[in-house]
This record gives sequence, structure tokens and C-alpha cells, in this order.
Amino acid sequence: MAPDTRVYATRAALYSDLAPDDDLFALVAFDSDPLKNGLYQKNGATGTGSWTGPDDLFVSAAESAATALTDPLNADLTAWRGKVNGWPDPYFRWLPIGTGLFNERLAWWEGNGLGNYTVLSYVANSRYHGRALRKSGTSSVGPRIWLDDMGWQAGDTISVSALCKEGAISGSTARLLGRFYTADGSPLGSQIQGVDDAASNSPLAMTATPQRITVTGTIPADAGFLWIIPATGVSGKDFDMVALWAAKASFAGSPKTPPPADEHRLIDVEAQLAATVRKNDARQIRNAYVPSTVWESVLGAAETVGNSSYNHNVLGGYEEIVEDTLFNALLWRVWAANGTTDVEWKLFIRSDTTAFNPSVETPVASGTVAAGDFPTADQLYTLDVGDPIFAQDGDFVFVLFRPVDNSSMHVKRWLYDADVTPARHKFVIGTVDGWNQTIAFSSPAAGFGQTAFRLDLRAPADQAVADLAETVDQIQEQLPSSEIVLPPTVYGVQGREMNVYLDNLHLGKASDYEHDVECSAAQAGKQQNERWTLIPTGAIATGDLSIGVHDRQSGTELAVATTAVRVAASSAGSGATQKLLVIGDSLVQDGTITQTLLDIAGSDVMNIEMLGTRGTAPNLHEGRGGWRVVDYATAGRTYYAFDVSGVVVEPVAGATEYTHNSATFRVEELDLTDAAGTITCSLVSGSAPLSSGTLTKSNGAAGDATIAFSARTAVSGNPFWFGGELDFAEYLSLNAIDTPDVVAIALGINDVGGETGNDTSISDLADTQLDNLDLLIANIHAADAGIKVAIALPSPPSIDQDAFGANYGLAIRRWRSKRNIMIWSRQAIERYAGSAGDNIYILPSNTALDTMNNMSRAAAVAVNSRNSATTIARQSNALHPATSGYQQIADAWWAFLKVKA
Repeated sequence: MAPDTRVYATRAALYSDLAPDDDLFALVAFDSDPLKNGLYQKNGATGTGSWTGPDDLFVSAAESAATALTDPLNADLTAWRGKVNGWPDPYFRWLPIGTGLFNERLAWWEGNGLGNYTVLSYVANSRYHGRALRKSGTSSVGPRIWLDDMGWQAGDTISVSALCKEGAISGSTARLLGRFYTADGSPLGSQIQGVDDAASNSPLAMTATPQRITVTGTIPADAGFLWIIPATGVSGKDFDMVALWAAKASFAGSPKTPPPADEHRLIDVEAQLAATVRKNDARQIRNAYVPSTVWESVLGAAETVGNSSYNHNVLGGYEEIVEDTLFNALLWRVWAANGTTDVEWKLFIRSDTTAFNPSVETPVASGTVAAGDFPTADQLYTLDVGDPIFAQDGDFVFVLFRPVDNSSMHVKRWLYDADVTPARHKFVIGTVDGWNQTIAFSSPAAGFGQTAFRLDLRAPADQAVADLAETVDQIQEQLPSSEIVLPPTVYGVQGREMNVYLDNLHLGKASDYEHDVECSAAQAGKQQNERWTLIPTGAIATGDLSIGVHDRQSGTELAVATTAVRVAASSAGSGATQKLLVIGDSLVQDGTITQTLLDIAGSDVMNIEMLGTRGTAPNLHEGRGGWRVVDYATAGRTYYAFDVSGVVVEPVAGATEYTHNSATFRVEELDLTDAAGTITCSLVSGSAPLSSGTLTKSNGAAGDATIAFSARTAVSGNPFWFGGELDFAEYLSLNAIDTPDVVAIALGINDVGGETGNDTSISDLADTQLDNLDLLIANIHAADAGIKVAIALPSPPSIDQDAFGANYGLAIRRWRSKRNIMIWSRQAIERYAGSAGDNIYILPSNTALDTMNNMSRAAAVAVNSRNSATTIARQSNALHPATSGYQQIADAWWAFLKVKA
């Protein structure tokens, strides 16, 4: 809050105080009626007038900051009215460098083979959703804009703009050049020099702030495309292009920002986050967490005053926190003797008041207050500690100060302790100069009573939306996440149980909240402790399922999400055979999901035929343990094809393992005729095989004990990779596989499940991998656009940390892995929901799994070494369900197939 903002416990206390000046703000924080808590403004001079409010502090900040930010942007965006963007990928989200096609024509140009695309690469884009195009090196390559795509003709003036910033190496300059060419690649006219916003064509010095460079030219006769060439001006340097766009306009009339239809980040992200603050987080913080946002002594503000002072070179204080507290400011009566020296500070959260060395123990926050910014006389000083800090009930918050020049610090103190309840404790006094000393605490002593300090959570009322959003994100990360990840539709079948497990909807734990489940369908089902469940008695064509999340303490609604409920009649698909190809990881490789589908179909009016090269017919699939999207969407993993002869007992694909040259290989594919041909293996461990030698069987699966090979060739392990590119049609043809009705893609766990980043980095990683998934989907549809592609959302992990401890020791935590998998599902839903018109669907198998009761468990053992009478059967597999869990996933898949039959 601004320095002139006051805080009152109740609205009655506020109304009784008319001393503040006109227009000053005040915050009511602890009124028993939560509707009276909030931000008020004084109307009238000192001693007169009244208060108006309450307004939501975070909402007011968000709205005013959003207006200040978006108004000028909206003014710029009006330049796009009536214009069409001529570059199809302004944020470099989907066009591969050098090979990307738009309208079946190459969207890049390298000067008739003279350039080298290795000087271009995609890197993270800090400003927009998407990627940045990095230019390093001198080769002339770049985007080309086909003029007839936009209906642009000879005589039209067009402008192409790029936002450019410094890359990995500072000190670069950037230029943007352009030249018109005929459609067959003959140059027309001379090169066009790009200019900056000051209309200068000199090389533009790159900074961290993106700057616009624009190429403007009039289209000559016979022109087919305009080639855009980003050029570095300093050898050995690089720069990043964070956006590129083109419009039919003069330089003066060209849009200064990328097209708004492409989710301009400053509007889409920051304004959206402001709206999120308004609808959810602000209300959560204000109503549900008010007691945690400000902490002070039970004796009130008077306890901060003191009646004397004390000085020493290192001084500090501490408070025992008696309720969970979130703060980003500490207020105490402390000042420096010398106003010309910097003052260092350290803040610690400790479980006790035992002695410690502040140069050895790591503080939760620390910093330096510049000379002149620290008070030199008695006042209640506000120390901004940076990011919000969470202190639990029972923690001790310590703060220490020392001047850099070892001059004196001053604090207010109390000269007596008698008759004060609770009794005052002694404050922290260093014994030598500097931080490297042991700080000890003695019993309360007359003359050395510490004055209390206060902890505040201060709102960024005058920050821009970006700063506000960042602060709220930081706060929200320290509070339970109320975000719900709910697929757009859940599917069922008449007579078969369908479930939505509540814990599978949260990034965190469902047990942190209360839930309200409502269903508008004719058959509503019921809410149980852990799930919503329904056994439909007939088809459901309309109706929604709504799930609300409430704070457990206050009952405040924190979030609500809705999904459509669609149920197929038991007669759906009668007489039809659904041909299903499943692409996935170890959950598919296990074979239980696909076998369960076959088992269900065995007694249903609809048949199913499983397709693939893995498994044993009829239970076929394309499941491979540990595989990620990139393994199926690119050249993927390296396999080795061994040339063999004289094979007597054929090994089993996916099972038999051989060793050679201290490496282990697993048989993946066989191509043998009359005991000779090739055996293709994946590398389980070790290094590449020798050019010839002997494979020795190392496990109990079938196969010859030894197999000699005369040669070996490194090949792509991706079953869809042929001739250096994805070719799903060739996969079908080569393996004599019928065109599927449905391709289900069940990936994501290995892509993000084991990552240890934060939510933002996981979200970015998921988006990058989903870009790769787009390539696979597009290639499937290139083979047959009628194939339904079902994106199966990955199932959350086991509900207990026990399973992660059993599998990974200390390497992976369940809470992080679950958040990662839920973020993947959220990003997939955002990307593919509403894509049914393109034959892309969300398959909500993640909501159907009981991660408490249907996961693998070890045999019961003593709960600990001192209590053998009490036993526990702990979860033992972090990611792979028990058979019953796999069957629940299959139930969800079957429901989808029946509804879509």
C-alpha cells in the first residue's frame, strides 16, 4: 500500500476516525463481517467528512493498472483494423525453420541455395506466447512472404516489422533487409533497408527491450514474394526476433504491435491475470487469509513504541508467530547513527531461539539499504523484504541489521518488564563487528525489553499489471492452489460406472478444500468423499457437471469449473467395428488397457480391432516404456538393426534382452526370413555396439542363447519415421495396417513428470512438447483426414509419497510430479478443446483413476522398527496403476469410443 494508507481492525474503528486528510486511503482488515473488510477512501478535510468503500484492494490495483497498461496498447492495436497479417506465424510457434510450409509453399528462403539455416534457431520468448527467432552468423536466410496469399498486387505498399532484442551475447546490432523476387526466385529491384521507429536505417543497437525495425516497399510487377533477411551487425554476436508481422500499409500507417488475434501477451497474460486476481485470488487472500496477511503483538501498536533506546553495531529482534502469516514487509523502530553508510539486513525463519551464526545460517531474505534511504532518527521503519514470505504458527521470525562501516545501529527498547503479559524478551545484540559471530539470547532482563515489530502483506497498488500479476503469483504459490483442471467433456456408457475423482482435478491436494458438485443432466449421479460417480440408466445428450472449490475455513468459493456429460446408450455402435491404434508410453506397453478394451468388446454390440506393431495379436498397440512426444514426433531414439542368420528360436519383440560389449539391448522388431534378416534393438544401457560380434541372451524371455551378427546399422526407433521424416501413411502401408478409425495418443508423463522446475517452466516445456505433438497429429491427418485423434490426458500419480520413495528415493517428489502432470493436462486442454471440427478430441481418462485404492501396493510390513504389531501396505509404484486402475482408464476410453461411434 501507499505510505499514507492506514489499517483498521474494524469498520466501526475506521468510521470513528475522521482525522485523515481528504482522499487518503484506509484498509479495514479484521472486521467480523468480511463484507466490511476492504479499501476505503476519505472524503472531506481533517476532522470532517466520511469514508466510502469498501473496494477490493487487489481489484482496485488491478483495474487501475490494467487501464493504464492496456489503453495505450489498444490505441496501437486500432492500426490493425481493416488489415490482414501477411506472415502466418508472428510468434514462431509452429513453422519449422527452413522447411515450414504455408499453403503448401515454403515459408523460408535461402537465396537460391546460397544460405545456411544453421544461423537461425528457436529460443525461449520472454515477451509473447511462442518462441523467438535467434539470428547468429552472417548467412543470408530468413522468412519469405508470399504476396498472393494476402491478395497483394503490384503497386501496393507493404510494411514488414520485427521486434528485435539482444540475444545470448550482448553488444549486438541488428538490421532488417528485404528484397522482392519472382515466384520462381529471380530478384527484382534492389535491396530494401529496414528503418527503426525514428526512420533511421543505421544498425540498431540491441538491448533487453524489444525495438521495432520495419521494411517498407512498393510491390513491383511480376513479384511473387518478399524475402526478409535479419542481419547481425557485429561479428560473433546474435539477436532475437520476438515477433514478425506484415501488413498492406505505409511505414507511417504500419501497425506498431503484432496482430491482436494472436494473443498479444501484454493483454492476454497480464490482463487475464488481473481478471484472475479479481475473480479468485484477491477474494481468497482478503476473505480467507485475512488473519495471515498482517501480524502484530497481542498488545497492539503501543508495544512498538518503547521508552528508551539502545545502540550497537549489530542489532536485531525476533517475534514468535502464533498464527500462519504471509508477509512482505516488516515494521520496527530502528535507525542508523550514520546516514552516509549502507545498512545490511538479514531475515531468518527459525524453529527456536537457540544460538546461531548469521554468516553461516542461510537467511530466507537479505539485502542492503542504500545510504540515505535508512532512517537516522526514531521512526517506525518499513523494511521491504521482497517476495512474500510464509511463516507458520510456532515459527520465530528474526531480523538483524548492521551498518557496513560498523558504526552504530539504534533500536527502541523498554526499560522494564514487570506487569507486562506476555513478558517481553531481550533483543539481539551482537558482540563484535560483522556478521561472523554467534548470536545468543539471554532471559528477559530489566532495561533490555524488545519493542515489538509488525509484519505486513502490502499490496502493489501503484505497480503495472505485470508487476501485480507477478506478486500475486508469488503469493499464490505459497497458498494452496485452487485451480481446477477439468476436461471439456466426460464420457459414459449406459450400465457402466463413470467417475470423476476430485483429487485428479487439482494441481495440489483436493483434501485442502471443500467441494460442491452439481449436475444438470437428467441423471445427476452422486457426490462421495473422493469422487462424483454415476451408473447411467440410459443415454445422456445434454447436461453439465459443475464442480466448485471452497476454502475449508471460511467457505469462500475459490474456483468453479464445468464440463459436459455425454453418455452413450448400450446399443451405440451396434454391428460396427472400431479400429483403434494406441500410441503411448509404459502404461500402454503394459497391455492391460488395450486388453480390457478387447474384453469389454467381447460382450458388447460394438466390436473393436486393436492395431499396431507391438504386443501380441489381438492385443496390439504402439506402447513403449519411457517414451515421450518427441520420440514419436521426430527421429526419436536411436535403435540398432543387427544383420543376423541362423536364428533357430526367434526372440520376443519388447521382451528378450541381449548383451554385447558390456551393453544391454532389448529386441524391438524382427524382420527374419528363413532364419536370416535383421533384429532391431533398443539400447537399454551401455554404448553403441561394435560393427560385428555376438549377442548373448541375458534374461528369461524366448530366443537363442547367442546370435552372431555380421553388421549393424543405427536407425530411428520411431515407427513412424521413414526417409528422414514423419510418414504415418508409410507406417500403415509397410506394416499392412488398416486405416484406423481412432488414434489415441497417451503421452505426457515422461515429458514432464520427473521435472523439477517451477510451474512456469513446466508450462513452457509442455507447450514445446505439444508443438511436437501437433506435428504428429498433422502427419496422421495427412494420411487420412477422417481419422479421429484422441488426446488421452495422462493419469495423475499415486496419491502417496510412499510410492515415490519406493521408486526414486529422494530424487522425485509426488507433489511436484503431480503438478507437472496436471499442468500438461491443462495446457493440452487449452490447445485442443474445441478442435472436434479438425477431428481432434480430448479423452478424459485422467479423471477416472482412483489414485488411492487402485494403485500398486507392497505387501504389508511393520509401520516402523519399534512397532511390529501395526502393519501398513504402502503404495509401491509411483506412476503405474494396479490392474484395477488400468481397467478404470480403459473404461473411460471405451466410453469415448461408444459416444463417438
